[in-house]
Amino acid sequence: MFSQKKRIVTSIALILLMKSGTVLAPDGFEAFQPRSAPAPADWKIFMEANESFRQHLWDYQSQRGLKLGDWAWGWRLGWTRACGASTTEWCAAILKDGLADKALLVRADAAKRIGERYAGSGDQAMIKLLEAAAVDPRNSRNGKPLIVHERILYALKSIGGRDATAAGTRIATRDAQSAVYWSRISAM
Repeated sequence: MFSQKKRIVTSIALILLMKSGTVLAPDGFEAFQPRSAPAPADWKIFMEANESFRQHLWDYQSQRGLKLGDWAWGWRLGWTRACGASTTEWCAAILKDGLADKALLVRADAAKRIGERYAGSGDQAMIKLLEAAAVDPRNSRNGKPLIVHERILYALKSIGGRDATAAGTRIATRDAQSAVYWSRISAM
C-alpha cells in the first residue's frame, strides 16, 4: 500500500508526464496500482490523460497478465468511461469485457458507452453482444431487471436499425417495466 506522501509524488509525476505527452518508461508504470481503489487524485489524472497515455498503461498492465476484471472496480469503471469516447479497437475490447464485468455499475456503464460509441451504426456485432448481455442473470434480481437492462435498451435504440429494434423488442417483452421503458424511448 502506498503511503500518502508517495502517492502524491507519484500523482504529480504522472500529471507532468501526461501533460507533456511523454510516454512513461515501463518501470514508470510500476507505481500505478490497478488492484487498489483509485484515490481521487489518481482518478482525475487518469480521466484527464490523453489516449496514448492510457493505451500505454493498458498495454503495460496487459503484458503483466492483467485483464479488465483484475483491476479494482473503480478503475474498471474508469476504463469504460475513457473508452466510450475512443474509436480504437483496444478500447472496443475493453467495452465488451465491461459488459460482462462482475460489477453491476461497470456493466451498466459499458452498455451506455457502447450505445454512444456505435450510435447510428446498426452494428450487428454490438447488437448481438447487447442482446446476449440482457439475459445475463446478474442483470436481474428477483426476476426484475436492474439498471443494466435500461442501459442496454437505450444502447440498442442509439445503435439503431431494424435488427437493433427487433432485439430491443425481444428484450423488452420479458418484463412489463422494460416494455414501458422501450415504448417510451422508441417514441423519441
